Amino acid sequence: MNESVTLRVRMHDAWDDITLSLPVGTPVGAVKQRVLDVVGEQDAPAEFVVKFRGIELRNEAASLSDADIPDGAALIVLRRRRRAIR
Repeated sequence: MNESVTLRVRMHDAWDDITLSLPVGTPVGAVKQRVLDVVGEQDAPAEFVVKFRGIELRNEAASLSDADIPDGAALIVLRRRRRAIR
């Protein structure tokens, strides 16, 4: 079994693709926090969701392995609620 996975995570607001290599035991919520830190997002992590194959990963305490996230997967982090454009 592979002990780590490489992920491509897109931060929707910034349209940044971030490549991460993480242990399979990393919680989904930690992936989200890491991406928010990389792009310098100041809003609370609870304001964002993580999606894989179009489905929200609601259990952010689950590990990447438990959430069946394979090596090379593409995730997206986006705001829970849309923001008005001004």
